[in-house]
Amino acid sequence: MALLYSLGDVMAYLIRVDSDQIKDCSVPSNFKLLMNKNNSVNWDVLNYMISILKSGLALSTVNLYGCQLCDFFSQVEVDAKNLHQLDYAYLEEYKKSIKARNEEETNYAPNILRTVLSFLYWMECEGHVVNLIGSSRRHKIYITFDDKGKMLSPLSKSHKKTSKRKLPKLSWINAVKKHGLINSDLALRLELMIDFCNTTSARSMEVCALEIKNLPCRSEVEEALVNGVPVDVLLVKTKGGRARRVKSPPILISKIHDWIDYVRPDLVAVAKKNANKKLASFIEPAEVFLSKKTGRKLDPRTFSNQVRNGFLKGVMAGDIPSSADVWAQGLRHYFVNNELKERKAAGQKGAEQVVIKQTGHSSLQSMEVYVHDSEW
Repeated sequence: MALLYSLGDVMAYLIRVDSDQIKDCSVPSNFKLLMNKNNSVNWDVLNYMISILKSGLALSTVNLYGCQLCDFFSQVEVDAKNLHQLDYAYLEEYKKSIKARNEEETNYAPNILRTVLSFLYWMECEGHVVNLIGSSRRHKIYITFDDKGKMLSPLSKSHKKTSKRKLPKLSWINAVKKHGLINSDLALRLELMIDFCNTTSARSMEVCALEIKNLPCRSEVEEALVNGVPVDVLLVKTKGGRARRVKSPPILISKIHDWIDYVRPDLVAVAKKNANKKLASFIEPAEVFLSKKTGRKLDPRTFSNQVRNGFLKGVMAGDIPSSADVWAQGLRHYFVNNELKERKAAGQKGAEQVVIKQTGHSSLQSMEVYVHDSEW
Protein backbone atom coordinates (compact mmCIF):
# COMPACT_ATOMS: atom_id res chain seq x y z
CA MET A 1 0.00 0.00 0.00
CA ALA A 2 1.37 3.41 -1.00
CA LEU A 3 1.79 5.84 1.88
CA LEU A 4 -0.99 8.42 1.94
CA TYR A 5 0.10 11.88 0.78
CA SER A 6 3.20 10.41 -0.86
CA LEU A 7 2.02 11.34 -4.36
CA GLY A 8 2.03 14.84 -5.79
CA ASP A 9 -1.38 14.51 -7.43
CA VAL A 10 -4.39 16.28 -5.95
CA MET A 11 -6.51 13.70 -4.13
CA ALA A 12 -10.10 13.57 -2.88
CA TYR A 13 -11.13 16.69 -1.00
CA LEU A 14 -14.14 18.27 0.69
CA ILE A 15 -15.97 21.52 -0.08
CA ARG A 16 -18.81 23.20 1.79
CA VAL A 17 -21.96 23.69 -0.26
CA ASP A 18 -25.57 24.85 0.07
CA SER A 19 -28.67 23.14 -1.32
CA ASP A 20 -28.88 25.43 -4.34
CA GLN A 21 -25.39 24.39 -5.46
CA ILE A 22 -26.33 20.75 -6.07
CA LYS A 23 -28.88 20.05 -8.76
CA ASP A 24 -31.81 17.83 -7.75
CA CYS A 25 -30.41 17.33 -4.22
CA SER A 26 -31.70 18.77 -0.97
CA VAL A 27 -28.91 19.35 1.55
CA PRO A 28 -28.60 21.87 4.39
CA SER A 29 -26.19 24.79 4.46
CA ASN A 30 -22.57 23.92 5.28
CA PHE A 31 -22.99 20.39 3.95
CA LYS A 32 -19.58 18.87 3.13
CA LEU A 33 -19.37 17.48 -0.39
CA LEU A 34 -16.69 14.94 -1.34
CA MET A 35 -14.93 15.70 -4.62
CA ASN A 36 -12.72 13.29 -6.56
CA LYS A 37 -9.22 14.36 -7.60
CA ASN A 38 -10.52 15.20 -11.09
CA ASN A 39 -12.87 17.77 -9.47
CA SER A 40 -15.99 15.65 -10.05
CA VAL A 41 -18.59 14.95 -7.37
CA ASN A 42 -18.39 11.55 -5.68
CA TRP A 43 -22.08 10.76 -6.17
CA ASP A 44 -21.98 7.50 -4.24
CA VAL A 45 -20.73 9.26 -1.10
CA LEU A 46 -23.18 12.15 -1.65
CA ASN A 47 -26.17 9.80 -1.84
CA TYR A 48 -24.92 7.85 1.19
CA MET A 49 -24.53 11.02 3.25
CA ILE A 50 -27.98 12.25 2.24
CA SER A 51 -29.47 8.88 3.27
CA ILE A 52 -27.93 8.96 6.75
CA LEU A 53 -28.83 12.64 7.09
CA LYS A 54 -32.46 11.71 6.43
CA SER A 55 -32.24 8.97 9.07
CA GLY A 56 -31.96 11.71 11.71
CA LEU A 57 -28.22 12.13 12.24
CA ALA A 58 -26.98 15.62 13.00
CA LEU A 59 -25.26 17.51 10.19
CA SER A 60 -22.06 17.72 12.25
CA THR A 61 -22.01 13.91 12.52
CA VAL A 62 -22.68 13.44 8.81
CA ASN A 63 -19.90 15.92 7.96
CA LEU A 64 -17.54 14.01 10.27
CA TYR A 65 -18.30 10.82 8.33
CA GLY A 66 -17.61 12.79 5.15
CA CYS A 67 -14.15 13.70 6.46
CA GLN A 68 -13.47 10.05 7.27
CA LEU A 69 -14.59 8.91 3.82
CA CYS A 70 -12.40 11.61 2.29
CA ASP A 71 -9.41 10.01 4.02
CA PHE A 72 -10.45 6.61 2.68
CA PHE A 73 -10.96 7.71 -0.92
CA SER A 74 -7.69 9.63 -0.85
CA GLN A 75 -5.93 6.36 0.02
CA VAL A 76 -7.88 4.47 -2.66
CA GLU A 77 -6.86 7.05 -5.25
CA VAL A 78 -3.20 6.92 -4.16
CA ASP A 79 -3.27 3.14 -4.64
CA ALA A 80 -5.08 3.46 -8.00
CA LYS A 81 -7.86 1.14 -6.83
CA ASN A 82 -11.59 1.05 -7.36
CA LEU A 83 -14.12 -0.28 -4.85
CA HIS A 84 -14.59 -3.58 -6.70
CA GLN A 85 -10.89 -4.38 -6.19
CA LEU A 86 -10.96 -4.00 -2.42
CA ASP A 87 -10.86 -6.88 0.04
CA TYR A 88 -10.33 -7.53 3.75
CA ALA A 89 -6.53 -7.56 3.43
CA TYR A 90 -6.54 -4.14 1.78
CA LEU A 91 -8.64 -2.63 4.59
CA GLU A 92 -6.30 -4.22 7.15
CA GLU A 93 -3.35 -2.48 5.53
CA TYR A 94 -5.33 0.76 5.37
CA LYS A 95 -6.03 0.52 9.10
CA LYS A 96 -2.30 0.03 9.79
CA SER A 97 -1.44 3.09 7.68
CA ILE A 98 -3.93 5.22 9.65
CA LYS A 99 -2.38 4.07 12.94
CA ALA A 100 1.08 4.96 11.61
CA ARG A 101 -0.15 8.50 10.87
CA ASN A 102 -1.95 8.90 14.21
CA GLU A 103 -0.03 6.94 16.82
CA GLU A 104 -1.47 8.86 19.78
CA GLU A 105 -5.14 8.42 18.78
CA THR A 106 -5.90 4.79 19.62
CA ASN A 107 -9.53 4.88 18.43
CA TYR A 108 -9.01 7.00 15.32
CA ALA A 109 -8.37 4.09 12.93
CA PRO A 110 -11.29 1.91 14.16
CA ASN A 111 -13.64 4.89 13.91
CA ILE A 112 -12.69 5.54 10.28
CA LEU A 113 -12.98 1.85 9.41
CA ARG A 114 -16.40 1.72 11.04
CA THR A 115 -17.56 4.51 8.73
CA VAL A 116 -15.92 2.90 5.69
CA LEU A 117 -17.57 -0.47 6.39
CA SER A 118 -20.97 1.18 6.83
CA PHE A 119 -20.56 3.01 3.51
CA LEU A 120 -19.43 -0.13 1.67
CA TYR A 121 -22.32 -2.13 3.11
CA TRP A 122 -24.72 0.59 1.96
CA MET A 123 -23.16 0.30 -1.50
CA GLU A 124 -23.73 -3.47 -1.41
CA CYS A 125 -27.36 -3.06 -0.31
CA GLU A 126 -27.95 -0.49 -3.07
CA GLY A 127 -26.53 -2.86 -5.68
CA HIS A 128 -23.56 -0.63 -6.59
CA VAL A 129 -21.11 -3.40 -5.64
CA VAL A 130 -21.68 -7.15 -5.61
CA ASN A 131 -20.21 -9.70 -3.18
CA LEU A 132 -17.84 -7.09 -1.75
CA ILE A 133 -19.10 -7.00 1.83
CA GLY A 134 -21.57 -9.13 3.76
CA SER A 135 -22.12 -12.05 6.11
CA SER A 136 -21.41 -15.01 3.85
CA ARG A 137 -18.25 -16.72 2.61
CA ARG A 138 -18.69 -15.36 -0.91
CA HIS A 139 -18.13 -11.79 0.33
CA LYS A 140 -14.55 -10.50 0.20
CA ILE A 141 -15.07 -8.39 3.35
CA TYR A 142 -16.78 -10.47 6.02
CA ILE A 143 -18.95 -8.76 8.64
CA THR A 144 -21.54 -9.89 11.16
CA PHE A 145 -24.34 -8.20 13.07
CA ASP A 146 -25.39 -8.45 16.71
CA ASP A 147 -28.99 -8.94 17.82
CA LYS A 148 -29.56 -5.18 17.70
CA GLY A 149 -28.35 -4.85 14.12
CA LYS A 150 -24.97 -3.33 14.96
CA MET A 151 -22.25 -4.19 12.46
CA LEU A 152 -19.31 -6.14 13.89
CA SER A 153 -15.83 -6.53 12.42
CA PRO A 154 -12.28 -6.79 13.81
CA LEU A 155 -11.43 -3.89 11.50
CA SER A 156 -13.60 -1.49 13.50
CA LYS A 157 -12.59 -2.77 16.92
CA SER A 158 -9.87 -1.21 19.04
CA HIS A 159 -7.65 -3.92 20.56
CA LYS A 160 -5.84 -1.59 22.94
CA LYS A 161 -7.23 -1.35 26.44
CA THR A 162 -7.99 2.19 27.46
CA SER A 163 -7.86 3.46 31.01
CA LYS A 164 -11.04 4.42 32.83
CA ARG A 165 -12.26 7.88 31.86
CA LYS A 166 -12.29 10.69 34.39
CA LEU A 167 -15.47 11.00 36.46
CA PRO A 168 -17.44 14.12 35.41
CA LYS A 169 -18.06 16.77 38.04
CA LEU A 170 -21.37 18.61 38.35
CA SER A 171 -19.73 21.96 37.51
CA TRP A 172 -18.38 20.49 34.26
CA ILE A 173 -21.80 19.07 33.37
CA ASN A 174 -23.42 22.46 33.99
CA ALA A 175 -20.81 24.06 31.71
CA VAL A 176 -21.74 21.57 28.96
CA LYS A 177 -25.36 22.71 29.23
CA LYS A 178 -24.23 26.31 28.97
CA HIS A 179 -22.16 25.79 25.82
CA GLY A 180 -24.08 22.93 24.17
CA LEU A 181 -26.37 24.67 21.68
CA ILE A 182 -27.01 28.26 20.63
CA ASN A 183 -30.71 27.96 19.71
CA SER A 184 -32.64 28.62 22.92
CA ASP A 185 -35.33 25.98 22.33
CA LEU A 186 -32.80 23.30 21.43
CA ALA A 187 -30.51 24.41 24.27
CA LEU A 188 -33.43 23.82 26.64
CA ARG A 189 -34.00 20.38 25.13
CA LEU A 190 -30.34 19.47 25.67
CA GLU A 191 -30.43 20.81 29.24
CA LEU A 192 -33.53 18.76 30.11
CA MET A 193 -32.08 15.60 28.57
CA ILE A 194 -28.77 16.01 30.39
CA ASP A 195 -30.54 16.64 33.70
CA PHE A 196 -32.78 13.62 33.18
CA CYS A 197 -29.78 11.33 32.54
CA ASN A 198 -27.86 12.95 35.36
CA THR A 199 -30.58 12.41 37.97
CA THR A 200 -32.09 9.08 36.88
CA SER A 201 -29.13 7.14 35.39
CA ALA A 202 -30.93 6.93 32.02
CA ARG A 203 -28.79 6.04 29.02
CA SER A 204 -28.79 8.08 25.80
CA MET A 205 -31.07 5.62 24.04
CA GLU A 206 -33.40 5.53 27.04
CA VAL A 207 -33.90 9.29 27.29
CA CYS A 208 -34.37 9.52 23.51
CA ALA A 209 -37.01 6.76 23.68
CA LEU A 210 -38.84 8.34 26.63
CA GLU A 211 -42.55 8.65 25.75
CA ILE A 212 -44.99 11.27 26.99
CA LYS A 213 -47.45 8.67 28.28
CA ASN A 214 -44.81 7.27 30.65
CA LEU A 215 -44.34 10.55 32.51
CA PRO A 216 -46.34 11.26 35.67
CA CYS A 217 -49.15 13.74 35.01
CA ARG A 218 -48.94 17.36 36.12
CA SER A 219 -51.16 16.83 39.18
CA GLU A 220 -48.84 14.08 40.46
CA VAL A 221 -45.84 16.31 39.86
CA GLU A 222 -47.41 19.25 41.68
CA GLU A 223 -48.32 17.04 44.63
CA ALA A 224 -44.77 15.71 44.79
CA LEU A 225 -43.43 19.26 44.74
CA VAL A 226 -45.58 20.15 47.73
CA ASN A 227 -44.55 17.02 49.63
CA GLY A 228 -40.88 17.28 48.66
CA VAL A 229 -40.65 13.75 47.25
CA PRO A 230 -39.44 12.41 43.87
CA VAL A 231 -41.78 11.08 41.18
CA ASP A 232 -41.65 7.77 39.29
CA VAL A 233 -40.91 7.73 35.57
CA LEU A 234 -41.30 4.55 33.55
CA LEU A 235 -38.52 3.67 31.12
CA VAL A 236 -39.97 1.13 28.69
CA LYS A 237 -37.27 0.96 26.01
CA THR A 238 -34.09 0.07 27.88
CA LYS A 239 -30.76 -1.53 27.06
CA GLY A 240 -31.74 -4.82 28.64
CA GLY A 241 -35.25 -4.74 27.17
CA ARG A 242 -36.84 -4.79 30.63
CA ALA A 243 -38.90 -1.78 31.69
CA ARG A 244 -37.84 -0.11 34.93
CA ARG A 245 -39.03 2.79 37.04
CA VAL A 246 -36.65 5.57 38.00
CA LYS A 247 -36.99 8.36 40.56
CA SER A 248 -36.81 11.89 39.21
CA PRO A 249 -36.94 15.35 40.85
CA PRO A 250 -40.49 16.70 40.34
CA ILE A 251 -39.17 20.14 39.34
CA LEU A 252 -37.39 18.53 36.37
CA ILE A 253 -40.51 16.67 35.23
CA SER A 254 -42.47 19.92 35.57
CA LYS A 255 -39.98 21.58 33.21
CA ILE A 256 -40.30 18.66 30.78
CA HIS A 257 -44.08 19.09 30.80
CA ASP A 258 -43.54 22.77 29.95
CA TRP A 259 -41.32 21.67 27.04
CA ILE A 260 -44.06 19.32 25.84
CA ASP A 261 -46.78 21.99 26.10
CA TYR A 262 -44.96 25.05 24.77
CA VAL A 263 -41.94 24.03 22.63
CA ARG A 264 -42.59 20.57 21.25
CA PRO A 265 -45.79 21.62 19.35
CA ASP A 266 -43.71 24.05 17.27
CA LEU A 267 -41.37 21.23 16.20
CA VAL A 268 -44.36 19.07 15.27
CA ALA A 269 -45.94 21.92 13.30
CA VAL A 270 -42.74 22.45 11.28
CA ALA A 271 -42.48 18.72 10.56
CA LYS A 272 -46.10 18.58 9.39
CA LYS A 273 -45.55 21.62 7.15
CA ASN A 274 -42.46 20.04 5.57
CA ALA A 275 -44.33 16.77 5.04
CA ASN A 276 -47.22 18.59 3.36
CA LYS A 277 -44.81 20.28 0.97
CA LYS A 278 -43.58 16.85 -0.09
CA LEU A 279 -47.15 15.47 -0.20
CA ALA A 280 -46.14 13.00 2.51
CA SER A 281 -47.93 12.00 5.67
CA PHE A 282 -46.63 12.80 9.13
CA ILE A 283 -47.61 10.95 12.28
CA GLU A 284 -46.68 12.70 15.51
CA PRO A 285 -44.17 10.60 17.46
CA ALA A 286 -44.91 9.39 20.97
CA GLU A 287 -41.49 10.39 22.27
CA VAL A 288 -40.88 13.51 24.36
CA PHE A 289 -37.74 14.87 22.73
CA LEU A 290 -37.94 15.47 18.98
CA SER A 291 -35.49 16.53 16.32
CA LYS A 292 -36.06 20.01 14.91
CA LYS A 293 -34.88 18.82 11.52
CA THR A 294 -36.98 15.68 11.10
CA GLY A 295 -39.77 15.95 13.67
CA ARG A 296 -38.94 12.39 14.71
CA LYS A 297 -37.47 11.29 18.02
CA LEU A 298 -33.94 12.56 18.60
CA ASP A 299 -31.25 10.05 17.65
CA PRO A 300 -29.07 8.93 20.61
CA ARG A 301 -25.95 9.60 18.54
CA THR A 302 -27.07 13.18 17.99
CA PHE A 303 -27.60 13.66 21.72
CA SER A 304 -24.19 12.13 22.42
CA ASN A 305 -22.54 14.43 19.87
CA GLN A 306 -24.24 17.49 21.34
CA VAL A 307 -22.93 16.62 24.81
CA ARG A 308 -19.47 16.15 23.34
CA ASN A 309 -19.60 19.44 21.44
CA GLY A 310 -20.75 21.27 24.58
CA PHE A 311 -17.82 19.78 26.46
CA LEU A 312 -15.29 20.87 23.82
CA LYS A 313 -16.74 24.40 23.70
CA GLY A 314 -16.64 24.54 27.50
CA VAL A 315 -12.95 23.62 27.45
CA MET A 316 -12.25 26.26 24.78
CA ALA A 317 -14.09 28.87 26.87
CA GLY A 318 -12.07 27.97 29.97
CA ASP A 319 -15.13 26.81 31.92
CA ILE A 320 -13.98 23.18 31.94
CA PRO A 321 -10.37 22.06 32.64
CA SER A 322 -8.58 20.51 29.66
CA SER A 323 -7.87 17.45 31.83
CA ALA A 324 -11.62 16.94 32.47
CA ASP A 325 -14.04 14.69 30.61
CA VAL A 326 -17.79 14.83 30.06
CA TRP A 327 -19.62 12.49 27.69
CA ALA A 328 -23.18 11.21 27.39
CA GLN A 329 -22.56 7.89 29.14
CA GLY A 330 -20.50 9.80 31.71
CA LEU A 331 -23.76 11.28 33.02
CA ARG A 332 -24.65 7.76 34.10
CA HIS A 333 -21.23 7.44 35.73
CA TYR A 334 -21.92 10.63 37.67
CA PHE A 335 -25.27 9.30 38.91
CA VAL A 336 -23.82 5.96 40.08
CA ASN A 337 -20.98 7.59 42.03
CA ASN A 338 -23.10 10.37 43.49
CA GLU A 339 -25.71 7.90 44.74
CA LEU A 340 -23.15 5.48 46.19
CA LYS A 341 -21.19 8.27 47.85
CA GLU A 342 -24.27 9.84 49.49
CA ARG A 343 -25.78 6.52 50.60
CA LYS A 344 -22.51 5.27 52.09
CA ALA A 345 -21.92 8.62 53.82
CA ALA A 346 -25.37 8.23 55.39
CA GLY A 347 -24.38 4.76 56.60
CA GLN A 348 -26.95 2.92 54.48
CA LYS A 349 -26.40 -0.84 54.36
CA GLY A 350 -26.57 -2.53 50.98
CA ALA A 351 -26.09 0.76 49.12
CA GLU A 352 -24.66 -1.09 46.12
CA GLN A 353 -27.77 -3.26 45.74
CA VAL A 354 -30.04 -0.20 45.84
CA VAL A 355 -28.03 1.54 43.11
CA ILE A 356 -27.90 -1.64 41.01
CA LYS A 357 -31.70 -1.67 41.03
CA GLN A 358 -31.89 2.04 40.24
CA THR A 359 -29.57 1.77 37.26
CA GLY A 360 -30.93 -1.49 35.87
CA HIS A 361 -27.63 -3.35 36.10
CA SER A 362 -27.78 -7.12 36.32
CA SER A 363 -25.04 -7.49 38.93
CA LEU A 364 -22.46 -5.69 41.06
CA GLN A 365 -19.80 -6.75 38.56
CA SER A 366 -21.56 -5.01 35.66
CA MET A 367 -21.87 -1.81 37.72
CA GLU A 368 -18.26 -1.78 38.90
CA VAL A 369 -17.03 -0.27 35.63
CA TYR A 370 -19.00 2.89 36.56
CA VAL A 371 -17.51 3.25 40.05
CA HIS A 372 -14.68 5.80 40.46
CA ASP A 373 -14.37 5.62 44.25
CA SER A 374 -10.74 6.75 44.06
CA GLU A 375 -12.05 10.15 42.82
CA TRP A 376 -14.59 10.67 45.64
